[in-house]
Amino acid sequence: MMGPTTNGTMELMAAAMPNMIWYIAGGAALLLFLWLMQACLSASLARQKGYSGTAGFFIALLLPLGGLIYQAGRPVSPEMEDERQRALAVRIAKAIRRSEQAKAVRPEEESAPIRKKFSK
Repeated sequence: MMGPTTNGTMELMAAAMPNMIWYIAGGAALLLFLWLMQACLSASLARQKGYSGTAGFFIALLLPLGGLIYQAGRPVSPEMEDERQRALAVRIAKAIRRSEQAKAVRPEEESAPIRKKFSK
């Protein structure tokens, strides 16, 4: 035997069911989007450190938050470190070359007579 409140509750739940399905589907879509975004972030992080981006993506798909933490804690690959060191050496060499060229111009300018700033 059903009372008046049970019947009203059943009707209310039956009326709300289509809306709840949309909320659940929207929540699931949001979670799926966030899951794929963190996998893409993990792949990008792996590439920046000199490792395979594809492997980083699939690791993050299998271990959602753990894969991202793993990639963040991973050291830079030796190949990437060598490349960064070479790029730094090139920049230093260019700066030294510019500095030496600037010094080569200065002696000619300094050979001109020096005027005293304050003359009496």
